[in-house]
Amino acid sequence: MAGRLPLYCTATGKAILAHSPGALFGEVVRSGLKPFTRHTITSPGRLRGQLDRVREQGIATEAEEVRLGYMSMAVPVFGRQNTLAGALSITAPTYRVDAIAHASALRTAGLGISRSLRSAL
Repeated sequence: MAGRLPLYCTATGKAILAHSPGALFGEVVRSGLKPFTRHTITSPGRLRGQLDRVREQGIATEAEEVRLGYMSMAVPVFGRQNTLAGALSITAPTYRVDAIAHASALRTAGLGISRSLRSAL
């Protein structure tokens, strides 16, 4: 499912939001946390807790927050001086996701891309 979606309900958006200045979190919350499904996080406190875990664990997830039956995982990608360059994600039907294996592969890919960006710039 491609397209533009709010930062608060996608794994990519959460990876970016977790590593962005705090003012962006406030802006996102002020814009409103509207549900896409019954699983969409709409509480600023719960979202903040998720972002804290993203920073601790290095990976963001969303399970059926945008579309029922699908989940996503994302890792931040960093460039020079450890500044956020973007995020790398996967999306798959929930029944096909092996959270441990996919998280490990995604972290490895994100670290490799970050390493390449740091050396190329």
